[in-house]
Amino acid sequence: MSTTAVGNLGGVASPESLASNIGVSVLAMGGNAIDAAVAIGFALAVTFPSAGNIGGGGFLLYRHPSGRNVAIDFRETAPAMATSDMYLNADGKVMSGDGGPVDGYRACGVPGSVAGFELAWMRYGSGRIPWSKLVDPAVQLASGGFSMPHSLQRSLSLSMDRISTDRSFQAMFLNKSIVGWQPQRAGTTIRQPRLGETLARIRDRGAIDFYAGTTARLLAADVQRSGGMLLSTDLAGYQAVRRKPLSGRFMDYQVLTMPPPSSGGIALLQMLGMLEMCHPLPASYSAQYIHLVAQAMRRAFRDRSEYLGDADFVDVPVDALVSRRHIASLKQGLSVAMKVKTDDLPATRPVTSESEQTTHEPHRF
Repeated sequence: MSTTAVGNLGGVASPESLASNIGVSVLAMGGNAIDAAVAIGFALAVTFPSAGNIGGGGFLLYRHPSGRNVAIDFRETAPAMATSDMYLNADGKVMSGDGGPVDGYRACGVPGSVAGFELAWMRYGSGRIPWSKLVDPAVQLASGGFSMPHSLQRSLSLSMDRISTDRSFQAMFLNKSIVGWQPQRAGTTIRQPRLGETLARIRDRGAIDFYAGTTARLLAADVQRSGGMLLSTDLAGYQAVRRKPLSGRFMDYQVLTMPPPSSGGIALLQMLGMLEMCHPLPASYSAQYIHLVAQAMRRAFRDRSEYLGDADFVDVPVDALVSRRHIASLKQGLSVAMKVKTDDLPATRPVTSESEQTTHEPHRF
């Protein structure tokens, strides 16, 4: 199966070709990048749920043709019942496994994707494509079925220790063999009728159904029944937020990026600032170049672990972190001849390993 769709005057990138082709079709109908992003986001909830789903959240950075810029924050938020020490054991250490902050219903936050998609479409969509037409392709994929792509099969294979005992996953994505549950083979038709029903309600009623309608009631009841903290009031109170993007420079380019609670924007400006101070840089993708980039990343991620968090709850010194003076201090010792491990950099909080996944979607030229 081809993973590339070809067209004019636009570009789409996503981790799954069915969703990418939906984005291309939206652009071909006269939609803009926001319209395409919404359609792709809902499609990924069906075809690549580990990286795109309506149970999660995200950030959106948009530059209008007029030059106006906006950042939309639709990251998940903690339920009202959550506390700062809910994942600490009697020794004050972070719990792991089923009781930890990664797996299980207690780890469920208030999802932001549906609210973020709707806000983006209402404020910055082209006005040419109705909401229902953007969500309907995902409905059809979930209800009518689609051919299991290799990307989804690989994703499931990497998560078998976490999903193989879940009856919903077994019914939708797995196959029982003599060695136990295994992902369905690539090419197998996958149907998700209940997800199709949920997406159909969102298509027909909008985000209000997800946050204050039938879907909200079903979601809150399921989480509470399974030991989670999510309440109907958490869903009803959720709002996506528009924020001012961070702006910086690299060489002769203006760089627009996400502000907190995203940590990537500050880290990006720091890394680019350090590399600019190393100019002229070694040849792209040479061993020396990769070494410099990796060392710049180590320093930026040290700051991420130390200073960054949700600015609605903690004081993030944004201006200081992206100042030339601070970036110059980070750059000290950065050279093709010096190797520094992340653990050797001064930090009061541990640097932890994280998922490599994220999704990036359309651009309208």
